[in-house]
Parts: sequence; C-alpha cells; structure tokens
Amino acid sequence: LKYISQARKIRCVAELCLAVGRGLVRAAMAVAIADRFGRGAFQAVRRIELTSWHLVSAKQSPFLRELTNDLLRSLSPGLAIKPGDHQFLADRYYWLGRLSIPGPVDVGLATVLRRPHSARLVLSVFNPDAKEPVLLYQLDRVCLNGAAQPARIGTALDTAYQATASGFEGAGLGL
Repeated sequence: LKYISQARKIRCVAELCLAVGRGLVRAAMAVAIADRFGRGAFQAVRRIELTSWHLVSAKQSPFLRELTNDLLRSLSPGLAIKPGDHQFLADRYYWLGRLSIPGPVDVGLATVLRRPHSARLVLSVFNPDAKEPVLLYQLDRVCLNGAAQPARIGTALDTAYQATASGFEGAGLGL
C-alpha cells in the first residue's frame, strides 16, 4: 500500500506541474518537494473534525483560510488578526490521497515563502496518524493597512511565519 500511495503522489504532483507547462524536470523537482511535506515537517499540528466535503471543496475555502489564521495565532501569542488586515490570494489544492470525511483529520502549517508584505503558506491535511498528507492547501496571505494597501508584516506575524518555515524556504514550484 505504501508503494501505491507513493505512486499516486508522484503521478498527481507530476500531472499538476505538466498541466501548467512546467516540463518534466520541474515535475521531478516537484515530486522531491512533495516528499518534504510529511507530518514531521509541519508545526502547530492540530486534530480537527471535518463534517462535510463542503468545508474543503470549493475554489476558495473560508474554513481552511480561518483554520490557517487560527494556527498562526497559536504560534505567536499576542498576534491579533482582524478582518481587513489581510487578504488571501491564489488558493490551490493538491490532492494526494483520499480524506475520511466525516471524521477527524490532523492539520499542520508551513511557510514556504516570505516577502515584506506577504507569505505563501501550505496547510497540510492528514488522515489520523498518517505520515503523508492527503491534501496540501496552498494560499498567499497579504498584509493590508487601513487603506487596503499592502503593509509590512508585523513582528508577531513574522514570529509565526518563522516558526513554520523550517526547511521550506525557496521551495518554489507553486508550493
């Protein structure tokens, strides 16, 4: 079964890369990066209950976006996240397996890219006690000021990003 799971993961990631015109070399690199997204690589792993596919199956998932904010808050005491102080962009789903819904799942967060005004985050969803994710949900989080213009990342938020960045900086390839 592990071999089948690995084969499915390789095929899925390679197809995603080829679908957006990245070529075979980039597809092979994407497979190597996907292997880095195991359970041990994620911080703030938390068990939650998924009651419906509707929570995770849309072009954008308000549920997964709010869960991302909750995990950031848990990593940086004093981090205040308010409506209007950020915007999420470029949501992408990378399905690598099958979720057991309804039921419990484990989620973890990684920061794969930081810029002065934004960060690219990956929320990983695991079936309980599985080592490999079944879903990688990638999104960009842009900080905004009161005039809805890009703003620099604050100290508390930067602390949360640093706590989740272990080994992912420069991963690129859309993840």
